[in-house]
Amino acid sequence: MQNRNPFFDDMSRMAGDVMGLAKGMRDEVEGMVRARLDDYLAREGLVTRDDVDVLHQRIELLEGKIMELQQQLADSQKTTKKPATRTKAAPKKQVDSDS
Repeated sequence: MQNRNPFFDDMSRMAGDVMGLAKGMRDEVEGMVRARLDDYLAREGLVTRDDVDVLHQRIELLEGKIMELQQQLADSQKTTKKPATRTKAAPKKQVDSDS
């Protein structure tokens, strides 16, 4: 059996605490940088990649609906006949009888 040296136990515990502290600081700095970047993007009128992806999905959905409606319109125009259009008669000119 080996005796554990309290000095090394304390040092290893302290090293673990320092590593936890460093991770916490890293997370805090990362959050601050992310917040600053979000503020900058909002101020400049730029959008995030997630917003662009959502818009692409909406565009694809709307393009599908447009294609469907165009097909329905084409089908309905095939089934209905165009009514005969009447041409308007040109208005008659009045002839002056004074001459």
